Amino acid sequence: MQDAGGHTRIAAATSDEEHACEHGSLHNHSPIGFPRELGMQNSYEVSDFLNLQDEAFLSSSYRAILGRMPDDDGREHFLSCLRNGTLTKTDILGRLRYSQEGRIRKVQVHGLLPRFFLNSLYKLPLLGYTVKIFTSVLILPSIVKNFQILESRTSAQHNLVSHSLDQKADKQLVDDLKRVLEHLAVQKADAVRVEQIHDAFAANIENIFKTIYEHTTLIMDQQRRLHVLLDEAKKCIAMSMGENKLETFVSEYDHVHDALYVLFEEKFRGTREEIRQRLQKYLHFIQRAGAGTSQYPVLDLGCGRGEWLELLENTGYTAAGIDLNRVMVEQCRARNLNAAEADALGYLRDLPDGSLGALTSFHMVEHIPWRDVVAVFDEAFRVLRPGGCVIFETPNPENLIVGSCTFYNDPLHVRPIPPATLEYLAQARGFVDATIMRSSPLHFFETPPEGGMARMMDIFNCGQDYAVIAFKKNA
Repeated sequence: MQDAGGHTRIAAATSDEEHACEHGSLHNHSPIGFPRELGMQNSYEVSDFLNLQDEAFLSSSYRAILGRMPDDDGREHFLSCLRNGTLTKTDILGRLRYSQEGRIRKVQVHGLLPRFFLNSLYKLPLLGYTVKIFTSVLILPSIVKNFQILESRTSAQHNLVSHSLDQKADKQLVDDLKRVLEHLAVQKADAVRVEQIHDAFAANIENIFKTIYEHTTLIMDQQRRLHVLLDEAKKCIAMSMGENKLETFVSEYDHVHDALYVLFEEKFRGTREEIRQRLQKYLHFIQRAGAGTSQYPVLDLGCGRGEWLELLENTGYTAAGIDLNRVMVEQCRARNLNAAEADALGYLRDLPDGSLGALTSFHMVEHIPWRDVVAVFDEAFRVLRPGGCVIFETPNPENLIVGSCTFYNDPLHVRPIPPATLEYLAQARGFVDATIMRSSPLHFFETPPEGGMARMMDIFNCGQDYAVIAFKKNA
């Protein structure tokens, strides 16, 4: 009975302290926090070690019992066993204390031997299982008591932490509200300032528009008077003026609306960036033709504001352009683009045979009579070198909205040219590999994937522009 009673006490003590090791010490400690490491001394209580956790436990055990820090293999092995439950803290303490190195140092760990012995006994087949059941029944009251203590202290900790968090949350809330109020005050001040600026700006804009309207009205009246004077001058001096002077007079008269047409282009044609984006698809034809060199440059008829010339030069090609609109030519020159004021046919007829690599024209052929369109193709065939190409883009009358309405937005348009007609003309005047490229679809409404309505809807949705690209056959 004495041995049994002694073993009972050992078992109870061992279980209690192992339980404390798993859940934190329940005796002689504050509710929050645990000791991190032990100092160096000659004698310890086993509970001094059991109150430590994980790496702090292992480092303190090595330093206290063996007088050194754990080596890498020992640390990895014991931490792994401790974390997966293969070994308890008592097992590790016993293995360190009763190892050859531990026996040499002879550090006293009171209460370790009976616990280590009992843990070792647990591992024996059959006998260990029987002893574990017996001791578990005996220490059950102690476990219940410890759980009650743990529950009480956990509740106290919970209340303390909750109170602390509530105070912190209240302070954080107050700080957040102060920041929000300060931000709102700044925003309100900014809003007042923006409103003042807006009012002043609106007043200035109104004055500017008023001034523009007055100037526009004045300019229109001056233009009207100028037209009247020019008409009368033509009648009066036609007989007294020489033919050359009269031709110059008429030529200047033709440029009266140049600035108006530039504004028209800005409104209906699109921005420079939009036009450059649309024209990029033609660059590979210039490369295929071997054009854009100093020997075989690209010539653009009706170069307008110079978007295509700018794109060619930025890509590394040599190019020049001509246009009858004096204001547009000046805009091109202001951008250091090679542009001249000239008539397309007259300019082409002065060029030598085979001197160009490519001849391009974007929205020009619809501005001239049909006989001139044919003449342009004939001259193009003459001035292009073998392998050179023509690119002529024009509005696409296949699109019903273009053919019936938007084509006539430009009062200088003569007539629309269907794609098949322009393609035939290129082939009939000697060009080969003629193709039609449609672009800028309208997407008036969604086209069904199939069915009888698909073709009808396509005449609204199809490309608003098209280009005929053709090549002069290599010799």
